[in-house]
Amino acid sequence: MHSYKVQLIVSGSLALVVLLAILMVYGIVLAQFPLGSGSSSSKVRRVHKDDSSVPEAARILLSQLNSLQRHSVVKSGMQELSLHSSLGHIFQDAGDYDKASHHYLAAKDIAAKEGGEKLVATQTTLGSAYLNAGKLKEARQELESAYLLMDRKGPNAVNVLWALGNCRREAGKLDEALTLYGKAEELQQQVRQQQQQRVLRRQEWAESAQVDRPAGLLSDIGQAYHSKGQLEKAISYFKRAKEQYFADGERLQHVKTDADAVELSQIYNRLGQVLQDRGDVHSAAEHYQKALRLQQKSLRAGHPRVAETLMNMAKNQRDAGEGFAAALATLAQAEPLLQEHTSAPQYAALLSMKADMLREEGRLEEAEEFARRALALQEQQGAEESPELAVTLNGLGSILHDQRRYKFAVKNYMRALSVNLKTVGTAHPETAATYNNLGNVYQDSGDDEAAERYYSKCLEIQKELFDKQTPSPELAASYNNIATIYVRQERYREAERLLVQAVDVVRVAGLPQSSPDRAVYEENLAEVRQHLKKDGSTVSEEPKAIPKDVIS
Repeated sequence: MHSYKVQLIVSGSLALVVLLAILMVYGIVLAQFPLGSGSSSSKVRRVHKDDSSVPEAARILLSQLNSLQRHSVVKSGMQELSLHSSLGHIFQDAGDYDKASHHYLAAKDIAAKEGGEKLVATQTTLGSAYLNAGKLKEARQELESAYLLMDRKGPNAVNVLWALGNCRREAGKLDEALTLYGKAEELQQQVRQQQQQRVLRRQEWAESAQVDRPAGLLSDIGQAYHSKGQLEKAISYFKRAKEQYFADGERLQHVKTDADAVELSQIYNRLGQVLQDRGDVHSAAEHYQKALRLQQKSLRAGHPRVAETLMNMAKNQRDAGEGFAAALATLAQAEPLLQEHTSAPQYAALLSMKADMLREEGRLEEAEEFARRALALQEQQGAEESPELAVTLNGLGSILHDQRRYKFAVKNYMRALSVNLKTVGTAHPETAATYNNLGNVYQDSGDDEAAERYYSKCLEIQKELFDKQTPSPELAASYNNIATIYVRQERYREAERLLVQAVDVVRVAGLPQSSPDRAVYEENLAEVRQHLKKDGSTVSEEPKAIPKDVIS
């Protein structure tokens, strides 16, 4: 019941072009005038020639930076800032968020001496790199500081509002995120109109890399609505984002730049996730394939974003009924891609997903090992403020539950609930999932009263969240679970009514007959009807449409 998100925070592509142009000029200057020592706070170790993990472009800039620091006899702060910023962009594009953060931090230390919008710009890129690395606390500190310092109508305002919105979203503060996105979108539109009217000189906005990239902002807004459970609204934003690239029809060969390919692949991944959550696993699989093709074209083979797409594909294989062996094989392709990035949040997410699949296959000892590794990584990264910690705690609780270690399962579920309420709040799909898990464990421990109470709380949240036009398969799980309690109490007529609704929900949602969840609901319904026939009761007809009271 968990979603595994793929995020792209702030692209540095346009800024990188500008900075490299500056470096070309500095390169000429350096060739003619040897310079002296620079800022002592920005020292960088020399990279060994055989270090294949460092991109070639970064090696060149690191060499220039080392030379500048060794030989400079005059102040060279702005040159170092440009080099560190460019290195940060290169490492971020390569998926090495720790190295990117290191260089952005060095750039910020230099910019702090000058203050103003340069400091705001470097704090924004640093905060976004921290967010990519899963360091929510550090990201929030940098971005909130940038927000306080920025000119509300200046060249960095869009970026700061946007990045701070992403930070709020990842912390589960979805309404706050949408407010910030709305301000960023409004300002972005104003800036574009002013540029079109040639009211502003374009060079004043050279550092504002996102002003001309409305697709990315639309995609992030869609992700926030997805997290709120508003699936149709999320889909509308993702489709609008996609339309920014395909005005005359969808043709992937028309995607020209690597930056466009990366951004579009993220849109495909996110659209696939929301379609999958809606039950349309086949359409989701098509979008994941499109994302993977774009990434294979534009990213290096070991990039963590490729691993994220493979993780989405593995979850899709599981939900489509292709079997755990196929899903685990796909995860096995993703895991080596993250071996160099074990501190990144994607690696913990992969371990957590692998644990969940091993649990469903009945390999509980292996599952527990992977779940605890994921939890240790997240705790080490200080993920208490992140909803992703609740996902891992729920997964570990389910494993302990399956081992009949009910007391320890409840302990993990309750901790997950605490994280949920502190971050995303009550009205959120993950909070509903946690209530569902508590219902499961109490039911299996023999406390049907507590189980029904938690299941009902889960269903109450789901009815509030999910779009009435297209009910989510999550609703079907709640109807099914409450029905199982009624079966134990021999309340077969009430159980049948709920199971009919569960089956109808997954049919309308488009869940294929091969789906293991749909198979469970249909088998449960058949079993209940057998009980009714034995009692001489008539069997209810299946509704042709979902009754209004199901989701209203």
